[in-house]
Amino acid sequence: MSYESKVYIGMRKELETPKGIKMVMFFELASFNLSVMGSEKVNGKEFYDCFTTPIDFNLYEIPNADEDKYGIDDPFWHTDRYGEHIKYTSVDTVLHWLEQSETAKTYRRAKTFLTFLRSLQENRDMYDGELIAIHYGF
Repeated sequence: MSYESKVYIGMRKELETPKGIKMVMFFELASFNLSVMGSEKVNGKEFYDCFTTPIDFNLYEIPNADEDKYGIDDPFWHTDRYGEHIKYTSVDTVLHWLEQSETAKTYRRAKTFLTFLRSLQENRDMYDGELIAIHYGF
């Protein structure tokens, strides 16, 4: 099965409040609706298999007209529309998969996404958090 993929790009930061409370935050930089990335395997992994670390922060998704049919009433999501815990990986991991993939050469959405990630890598010193990519299946 090929997932409908939406990928959020951003910074994951571990912070501590003045009162010593530790928390993890995600600061979104961009999101890409990649639709169906297909079932191509690169080094034995399909696209969504690159994302292996369960999120340890809240991800906020703006509600849309489909919410009623899924019964979602919590704006802070930890599971995707397939019922899977939302996972993330480093931007480097996704970039590596795309650079080796035929999908990124032929699929316009993947090509645009790859171009963005390359640009982000060139300017990574502008960001003080861990640059990550989050896969959200819908």
